[in-house]
Amino acid sequence: MHIINFSGSNITDIALRDHNNLQGLQGGGAAERYHLTLQQEEQVINATQSVTTATATVTTATTIVVNYAGACTLTLPAAASYTGRTLNIKTITANTVASATANVSPLAGGADATPILAATAGKWATLTSDGTSWVIMAAN
Repeated sequence: MHIINFSGSNITDIALRDHNNLQGLQGGGAAERYHLTLQQEEQVINATQSVTTATATVTTATTIVVNYAGACTLTLPAAASYTGRTLNIKTITANTVASATANVSPLAGGADATPILAATAGKWATLTSDGTSWVIMAAN
């Protein structure tokens, strides 16, 4: 198998190239991945975000630990863009955690709302996107 050498127009045997060295790779969008090792992918998927402010935006993290001495509001990713994604949210302070928009389906069902966690230290919830809302699947 041959590939084009990006430093010129010469054809180079792929066996001579380190496949993890992708600096010369051209193109692709921000959400596209070309090659990650298993360890790198697990770091992205299992990223933890520590929240120490009154408001925060959740982006790539799947585990969110709130350590703020007051009510906290999280801007969750758009559920429609992340069908099947799971978020684990925990507070280690006795303060409420809520969503910035009414896009959280309560554990007992009902209309979407903003509350995620009650004002009790150690509360946690697992939310999964159904493509429309963040559904609380489990909580304490």
